[in-house]
Amino acid sequence: MAFAGDAFLSLPREIAGDPSVLPMSFPRSGSVTCAALLALTLAASGAGGAPAESKDPLTAEVERWVAYLKGNTATDEMWTQVKEASEPVLGRTETALRDGRRLLALQRLAVARVNLAASAYLGERTPEQRSDPAGFEAEWARLGKVLRGDLGAIPPGAFDGVQPAAVRALGEAALPQVRVYYEASLEYGRNTMPDSGLFYLGAAQAQRDFAVFCRSLAAPSPRRAPPLRALGPEIESLQHDFLAAYRPPISIDKHLEFILANSALNEARELDGAGRLLGITLSLARVAGPDDFDRALARAKRDGAAGIIATNDGVTWRHRKPLVQLALKHRLPAIYWAREYVDDGGLMTYSASVAELRRRAATYVDKILKGAKPADLPVEQPTTFELVINLKAARALGLTIPQSLLQRADQVIE
Repeated sequence: MAFAGDAFLSLPREIAGDPSVLPMSFPRSGSVTCAALLALTLAASGAGGAPAESKDPLTAEVERWVAYLKGNTATDEMWTQVKEASEPVLGRTETALRDGRRLLALQRLAVARVNLAASAYLGERTPEQRSDPAGFEAEWARLGKVLRGDLGAIPPGAFDGVQPAAVRALGEAALPQVRVYYEASLEYGRNTMPDSGLFYLGAAQAQRDFAVFCRSLAAPSPRRAPPLRALGPEIESLQHDFLAAYRPPISIDKHLEFILANSALNEARELDGAGRLLGITLSLARVAGPDDFDRALARAKRDGAAGIIATNDGVTWRHRKPLVQLALKHRLPAIYWAREYVDDGGLMTYSASVAELRRRAATYVDKILKGAKPADLPVEQPTTFELVINLKAARALGLTIPQSLLQRADQVIE
């Protein structure tokens, strides 16, 4: 079992050990996302706080660039390309903002803003300035002095206190681009046209300004944001215990159990990698049976977990009813690996259709009974996936699922 914010790993009793050795910590970021669910899950729910005011900084920034896009009447090729690329992205930014998906809106704004801001910077120059090599060199030197503090390595603690983690990650991603664009501008300005160099200078300034903007969006926090950390050492420790517990002949006598436990460890590694890519701090919580659920969920809630991910394993499957009930009790939004959890009261699932997998398995049985060699049959990947949302659970958790997400669901349980 895995938690978003806490990777909740169910293992056989022999290697579950003392769960207290795995601290659980996840700053409540207003967005719970993992792997392919970045744009689908709890960032859309408003779990991170109240809806934004109509003129909050993010809304004002989006409106600023929408107005610029609509008001710029230039017809040159560079602006035409920027407009064609930015217009649909800004449209999706506005949609995300209307739906309350503020972190997704910020991420989309980051994509569109750099080219729009660079175009605005270039538009402040006269046609003569845009074609003057000496003027470009002078502007490159001038702006270098302005950006000097952001052209080197990012100083430690540059984004301390910036929360949620997704905002911090976007700001941290923008700062290294200041130097990239600034250095590229000189190459473009000298080897193509001065206006190309000026455009890249504008992009360098835009990335610096966006990093500053991310700092201004930081939610007040009384404590320093925890650093991102990998789960590698914890997973390696589990791997050691796992191999010790399943030395032959145990791995043969309990082959199915061995396969399931190894699958859980592999999934933990995948969650770890996804979490680091997305700026999410993950922790593992080991459970060996339903008696561990309440303790693990209570601790996750106490340590600030923003939600849980229940991964593919037999323990949570066999005892899914008490798991979903306890998740609701502790007010922890959860996404599960199969729709049966949602049928039993869980919040949502995005997963391969188990019914379809069973139908495909039947075709394999049919072919084998008719004489086909198993080794000759191709390995198939799932092709049918289901997004199922339980609105009753959402109401119990105090979440509002936006219409844009409900419309994408294969089934909505009222």
